[in-house]
Amino acid sequence: MVEDRKTIVIKEIKYWKKHNMLPNAYCDFLLALYTEGEEIANPTKKQQIIPVLILISNLLLLTLTLLVIYFTQLEMILQISILLFLVTASYLIFHFSKQKSTLLSQFTLTVLLLIVFLVLVYLASLFGNYLVINFLIALNCLLWIGIGLYKKLIYITIPGFIGLLLLIIFVL
Repeated sequence: MVEDRKTIVIKEIKYWKKHNMLPNAYCDFLLALYTEGEEIANPTKKQQIIPVLILISNLLLLTLTLLVIYFTQLEMILQISILLFLVTASYLIFHFSKQKSTLLSQFTLTVLLLIVFLVLVYLASLFGNYLVINFLIALNCLLWIGIGLYKKLIYITIPGFIGLLLLIIFVL
């Protein structure tokens, strides 16, 4: 009877973790407590390979973004379509990785912000003048500062402030 209760509690904790009803650290602690360390110590192959795939796909998306912007001479519509696809793919990977480890989701957020920054500056340079480019860079720096303060990520907040400061110095 005690084992049945234990399995029910373990299933409930896994449900809470899957649906983000409790922070992952709490769920991991409770799972380690009720499974006597067996649940956390033995991750499945799928659990081990997914973070690696997310990391590789992020690096590939960032590389493809740089290649499309700087090393291709495609039609403008095709190039913009590819860049929008890469931004969307990066956002989807970020959305998927939010359920995984905190470090992985932070890395994915950083890559997403970099890709958005590169694409916005490139599009502004295609269609606008320096005033538009400066406005978009300032907007992007404010976005970095806002996200960094909201999520309490200092490594996103500081580059936002530095970028904004450098932009102000450059404009003046």
